[in-house]
Amino acid sequence: GGDGSNGTVAAAKAVPVFDPAPARARAAALRPALGRGALDDAALNALISSLAGAPAALGNQLAALQGAIDDFDFPLAASTLEALLDSLSKEN
Repeated sequence: GGDGSNGTVAAAKAVPVFDPAPARARAAALRPALGRGALDDAALNALISSLAGAPAALGNQLAALQGAIDDFDFPLAASTLEALLDSLSKEN
């Protein structure tokens, strides 16, 4: 009964290595809500946590996304999310 994880011990590394795959999945999960002018808090929080340790450019895009959401500017938030997804797709 394995869960598919590789058994990595988190305590072995002080700084987590950024992995774009879960960030991509979480960003994609946020899209439907933004598209209908709503906010999925759980998806946003998951995205924020998955971007811990990300390159500065991604952090800046996340900050822009959060700013648009804070302003209830969902069209801007949606386009910012698309830009973030585009950047994530270029990360290894």
